[in-house]
Amino acid sequence: MEAPRPRYSVVITVHNDREGMSACLAALLVEPECISGDAEVIVVDDRSDDGSGEAAAASGIASLRLLRIAEKLPGPLTARQDALDLGIRTARGAIVLILDSDAVVAPGWIACLSSPIEKGIADAVAGPVTFRPAGKPVARLQSADACFYLTICRLVAYCGGAPGIYFMNFAFHSALYRQCGGFHWIGMQLTEDLAFARAIHRIGARIAFPSGPSVEVQACKNWRALLKRGRRVSSGEPSVLAAILVAWVLSAPILGIALVISHKLVFATLLAFRIAAGAALITSAAHRYRIRGLGIFPYCYDFVAVAAGIWIAVSLYRDPVIEWGGVSYE
Repeated sequence: MEAPRPRYSVVITVHNDREGMSACLAALLVEPECISGDAEVIVVDDRSDDGSGEAAAASGIASLRLLRIAEKLPGPLTARQDALDLGIRTARGAIVLILDSDAVVAPGWIACLSSPIEKGIADAVAGPVTFRPAGKPVARLQSADACFYLTICRLVAYCGGAPGIYFMNFAFHSALYRQCGGFHWIGMQLTEDLAFARAIHRIGARIAFPSGPSVEVQACKNWRALLKRGRRVSSGEPSVLAAILVAWVLSAPILGIALVISHKLVFATLLAFRIAAGAALITSAAHRYRIRGLGIFPYCYDFVAVAAGIWIAVSLYRDPVIEWGGVSYE
C-alpha cells in the first residue's frame, strides 16, 4: 500500500556543509510533523565531497529523502537553481518550505510558517532570519541588514510591488512553482530567491511577511567572506525594489557630503533626521522579529553598506567572475 502523502515538504540543498547540515536536521528531527510523518524532509546533496549526504542520511529523520547531484547539470541554470528545482519538483506536500543547509529552526517552525497559507491568508510566507553567533560583529551587521531588507520588502509588497524574500526561511503553496513555470522559465539568476519572488508575484501570489517564526543561520566567517557574498547578491536584475533600497541607503552619505561642502545647518538637520529614521527602521524591525544585540549597526548601517557597495562595484569591474556553490559564473 502506498504511503499517505505528507502535508508538508521541507526542501534543503547542501553543498559541502556537513556541520551546518547536521545542526539543521537535528532541529527538524524534533518537529512534530517530522515525527508523525506529516512532513517529509528532502535533502538535495549538490556535488558535496565532505560527507554532507552521509550526515543527512544519519540524521534519524524517518521521512528524510536524500537526492544526489553528482556533477553540474547541463543547461543555463545555476547549480543552486538545479538543486532547488529537483527538490521542489520531487516534493509531495501541498506546502513546500525551504531552508538553507545551516539554518536552525525553532520548535513549531513548520506549523507556524505554514499557518498563513493554510488559513488562506497568503500563498507564500517569507519568515525572518537572524545570524549566529549573535555577538560577532559580522553577524550583527547581517542581522541588521536582514531587518532592513525584509522591512522594505514588506512595505513594497503592501503597496502592490514585487518584493524580495530569503530562501533561508520561506514557504509557499506547491502549485505556485508549476504555475510560474519554475526556474527553467525564470532563467539563470544568482539571486534565485529574489527571482522566484518576482515570478510568483507576476501570477498574483500573495506573499506574507509575518513577525515569525525566525530561523538562525550561520553568519559569514569574516568580512572578506561577507564582501564575497555581496558580489553575488548584488547581481540581481534592476527593479523597483532595488531602486528603493539604493535610494534609501545613498541618501545618508549624500547628505553627509552636502554638509561637508556647504556647512549649512539644513543639511546637518536632514542628516541627523535621516540617520535617526534609518536606525528606527532597523530597530523597530529587530523588535518585531525579536532580534537583540545589534549594537551600533542600526546607526551606521547605511555608511557600511555604501562602503561595501563601492568595494563590490570596483571588485566586479576588475573581476566579473562570481563563484557560487563551487561553480564560477560571469
